[in-house]
Amino acid sequence: MRSSTQRILSVFIFATLLVGSLLINQYLIYPLRGDIQKKRGEIEALRGTLSDQALIASQVQKLLEKYKGQKQIENALSISLPSEKKIPSIVAEWNGLSSSAGVIIRSLSFKDLPQKQSATSNAHALGVIEIRSRLNGTYDAIKKFLMSLEINARIVDVEKLSMESNIKTDKDLIDVVVVARTYYQLDK
Repeated sequence: MRSSTQRILSVFIFATLLVGSLLINQYLIYPLRGDIQKKRGEIEALRGTLSDQALIASQVQKLLEKYKGQKQIENALSISLPSEKKIPSIVAEWNGLSSSAGVIIRSLSFKDLPQKQSATSNAHALGVIEIRSRLNGTYDAIKKFLMSLEINARIVDVEKLSMESNIKTDKDLIDVVVVARTYYQLDK
């Protein structure tokens, strides 16, 4: 074979390979570039999520180590926000608070309300109990009862308070209807 034929043949082979590689790039590789970019984006997002989760896990681990063996905090929290309804303890608390304030409880009723969802996604939902109570006592005694309810161990929110004077028995005594809410943990 002559050298000029070899040159023409090598140029033809080179041109064929160049055109073939361009066609492969255009029809096989280029359409997949969008998918590749999308996958790279997903990988970066997952890496970010993984690093966030690792940071949260390390912070939780630090908190666990910090509060390890501190049963007092857990006990205080379980009194303020118990893991069950514990209606008898509510009755006992209200009875004790009313006795120390000099208030008479005429009636006490309880009603389950819909769950209260936490603002943060990591926190558990809370169960809500509505407490409706009719009390009788002097203004100062009622005031003392409400103040002691405010500093009570269990979390209580007074939602509504209505007063009526009781002229029939004694003009110093008033009847009060208290509507309050208390909370408990649904899941631990």
